[in-house]
Amino acid sequence: MTPTSRTHSRGPRPPALAGIGEFAVFAASGVDIYALFVLAPVAMTVSYGRTNRSPFNPPTRFDGLDNYTQPILVCYLVRYFVKGLTGGATQG
Repeated sequence: MTPTSRTHSRGPRPPALAGIGEFAVFAASGVDIYALFVLAPVAMTVSYGRTNRSPFNPPTRFDGLDNYTQPILVCYLVRYFVKGLTGGATQG
């Protein structure tokens, strides 16, 4: 045999899709960390915001959007929303 006609002992190349499994293993850990530290707290905030949950008022009940319709809260939210849109150029 001549040096240029050697055969490789590794066999044929794997198909191009074989690397997807390895990518999925590494991507899954990143998705898990993102879900744990970003998505879970957001979901908990939304769920707590729709109840009357309080450490001083143990019976918890579902209030829906009633927590967000209180006049004082709505007034502040509208004021800060307008300040955000105008760059804080409003008075008050």
